[in-house]
Amino acid sequence: MRQWKLIGTRVLRHFSISARFSEDTLQKIGIDISVVERLVEMLNWTSHKEEEIRLSAAETLSKLAGMKQNSLRIAAIPGAMESISTLLRTNRSLIPAVDEIGEKNLEFDHLSYTLWKFNHFGLLILKNLAHDHDNCGKIGSTRGLLPRIIDFTHAKEKLLKSKNVAHSQILTVKRSLQLLKMLASTIGTTGEHLRREISEIVFTISNIRDILKHGERHPLLQKLSIEILTNLALDDDATERIGGTGGMLQELFNILFKHSEPEDWKHGVTVAAAEALAMLALESKSNCH
Repeated sequence: MRQWKLIGTRVLRHFSISARFSEDTLQKIGIDISVVERLVEMLNWTSHKEEEIRLSAAETLSKLAGMKQNSLRIAAIPGAMESISTLLRTNRSLIPAVDEIGEKNLEFDHLSYTLWKFNHFGLLILKNLAHDHDNCGKIGSTRGLLPRIIDFTHAKEKLLKSKNVAHSQILTVKRSLQLLKMLASTIGTTGEHLRREISEIVFTISNIRDILKHGERHPLLQKLSIEILTNLALDDDATERIGGTGGMLQELFNILFKHSEPEDWKHGVTVAAAEALAMLALESKSNCH
């Protein structure tokens, strides 16, 4: 039975990522809600023997979620967000000693690479789902999901400054920042609630500060981080929390005055820092001091 499931998910994955057949395949999968539900259910299969089945289901869903109508169908499945969240696990939650690169080789072992693939597809599914306002609300209300997303924005100094860091490690940070930016920029009461929730999670602001402080080699990560701050600053309490985080305003000023290379302007880091400082100073006496 497991062998047939494996063959089935392999076939769906193959046609879902094929340049020739992808569009038709995803449309046909999307209109058969029982297939979509089955793929979502497979995300919960955490047995090592079912690893490839789960991975194929995750990759197919990441493609499926890229189509608006299908993304709504996925999010409407009871327990879908909880199932997607099971894909997200950091190395630090499994092996705390591997927090900093240099503790092990930069090359991934099999466990790390498999873990990265699940994280990659989990974040990609959520990012695609987050294009819809209502889905952003569901992501925010799923227990424990926001802290997991924010955990992926954690990047140590060695990771950010290394010349030999694996592209996949930076991609994970980038993907999580992109998703967080989308959630923080949500409009209406849903957006207000999300900004409050995001800013109240203890590591959100400090993780961003570390990227601003040590991420000079990665201007795109810095720009995404600053844009998250600008969006969070729409909330008065978040504005005070950001300003009260040691060194945060100083790091924004450092970027504003130190980044003058053409590459920095191309990525918009300096302009983003100026806009963030303006937002944080607006109607905040404590931040102006």
